[in-house]
Amino acid sequence: MTILRHEETDRFWVRDDNGNEYEVVQRTAILDDRTSGDPHGTARGLRKHRTTDGRHVNVRGDKYEI
Repeated sequence: MTILRHEETDRFWVRDDNGNEYEVVQRTAILDDRTSGDPHGTARGLRKHRTTDGRHVNVRGDKYEI
């Protein structure tokens, strides 16, 4: 499947052990999932997380590593 675009699907705040807060944006890949019955079909793909200032965020269960 081809990635058509990425869409913002969530935005939330996290706090580290030192009390620093970060706003995290979740973006989800929207994939081309066309079929003969649905020529405009799409599917959701992998999610990426970044802080609003562009830092990569790793997700490990319910923990977010910046």
